[in-house]
Amino acid sequence: MNFTDSLDIHSLMEAASELPDGSRHKIELLERAVDLADSLQDVRLGYSTRKQLIRATSYGGFPEKTVVAFAWQLAAWDKHGPEVLQTSSYMVMWHYKWVINSLWEFDTISRGQIEAAFADFEARLEREGYSLRTVLYFRWKYAFFTGQLEQTDARRAAWLVANKDHMSDCAACETHFLHDYLVGMGRYTEAFETVQPVLTGKQSCLHVPALTYGSVLESMLHLGQLDEAMNMHVRGYPLVRDNPTFFETCGEHLVFLAYTHNLEPALKLLEVHLPWALETANQMGRFGFLQKVLPLWARLRQAGQARVQLNLPSSIPLERNEEGYALDALEGWLRTQLEDLAHRFDTRNGNTHFSSQLQVDATLLERIPAVPLRPDRFSSKIKNWKGKL
Repeated sequence: MNFTDSLDIHSLMEAASELPDGSRHKIELLERAVDLADSLQDVRLGYSTRKQLIRATSYGGFPEKTVVAFAWQLAAWDKHGPEVLQTSSYMVMWHYKWVINSLWEFDTISRGQIEAAFADFEARLEREGYSLRTVLYFRWKYAFFTGQLEQTDARRAAWLVANKDHMSDCAACETHFLHDYLVGMGRYTEAFETVQPVLTGKQSCLHVPALTYGSVLESMLHLGQLDEAMNMHVRGYPLVRDNPTFFETCGEHLVFLAYTHNLEPALKLLEVHLPWALETANQMGRFGFLQKVLPLWARLRQAGQARVQLNLPSSIPLERNEEGYALDALEGWLRTQLEDLAHRFDTRNGNTHFSSQLQVDATLLERIPAVPLRPDRFSSKIKNWKGKL
């Protein structure tokens, strides 16, 4: 190995370590380190650089890069083992968790491929002496997110009785997903009661409660806890607004603003975060974000607006005049994107789960009154928004 090249790799990794999660430059530096390690045909360096790349892409909103890097890692592990790579099976399995947890978000990954990955992950868990709780948890999530709702209760029950171990998700993450599951099943009171350990600070982790402050807004709207929900929005949005990996949560804040008649702030959030949704390879996340824009269009129609002033990505093929974009054109474009994604996922999943989500919740539109943004520093930044929050 060329000593100078080795120094360059470590310099790149050190520079990347000083950048925050969500930084594209961080990922670019680590990709350069990976390429350099591969050019040296150094398997150990290739593994260690990808270890950092996997973390950066997982926490930075690029799951497709995570999948590719981990596929290389897993093949290297199976071929060379811990002595050559100087790592543990625990880290391999932990990264495998991150990959398993995103596979269903890509419509191009078939059900057969997902099931094969589950089977391989389960076999490795057993071989390493871990509980099956983790794979049961992910099978439950997979059934829920892909609309196999008839399977979810049984999968949840199997997960609940399985032993917890060091491979299990933390309590905060499990509580967060249980809340989202109950909301998806329309059990809003139970969902809100379930998530209290997170909201009261008894459970937390790297991404919780930042994610939870967004997802809990839906259950609070249905329960009529509007002022409390606004406090949750004001508290939670600053935690997610700067990292592309949280773009779906930003969508949850956007739709909350739309339902509570805060149309200008909602439009500003759309301007900021729509590019993330369009750039991501996470098609399921893109669907989720775009679907949350539909109530905003409905509120704008209620307000009598036919045109909207927005700064949209140039990739959106719509005409704009001095009065902005035609609302009909905006909604038409959005529904075309959503219908295409819904068709692709429903075809893969063998149901109509995604196409059934293309209607706005008329009950919330009718019931939710205007809830003013709290006059604090955050709302002032939204009110005086000039292109960057």
